[in-house]
Amino acid sequence: MNAKRITVFVLCVIVSIGMLRAATNNENKEKDTDRTGWTVTASNYKYDFQNPSKTVDGDLDSRWTLGKPQVAGDWIIVDMKTPQKFSVIELQQGRSANDFPRGYAVYLSKDGKDWGNPVITGEGIKGDATVITFPSSVETRYIKIALTKDVSTWWSIHEFLVK
Repeated sequence: MNAKRITVFVLCVIVSIGMLRAATNNENKEKDTDRTGWTVTASNYKYDFQNPSKTVDGDLDSRWTLGKPQVAGDWIIVDMKTPQKFSVIELQQGRSANDFPRGYAVYLSKDGKDWGNPVITGEGIKGDATVITFPSSVETRYIKIALTKDVSTWWSIHEFLVK
């Protein structure tokens, strides 16, 4: 009888530890920043129903699109209204998997006027999302992503996220 009680006790402890670890892992997962009130502007868009605000509307079926071939210097600016701390920018491409930035530079600004030098550069990828990962967390109010290459494909973003 004692052996059964010890076995049941040990099993309860093991299950409890597993549940505690699972709860802790869920709390530590990166969460999307609340985008309520954010405004987005862009150097271009083709149709009003594909305007820059579609990047923060929470609808993966809507999108902003440049509406023309990518040209170095075209940009999108996100005003997060208050400084946000993040280490990842995710440009969700939804059904526009081929409309990724072939080359980009990311600029940060506290006032939307002084952009300084790019803080990170890179190339997007075909697929669900282009994920831009910073070496460490940054804090800013404004984010500008500018294209650095000329190509014949459009640039589209279904959802713009920071984490």
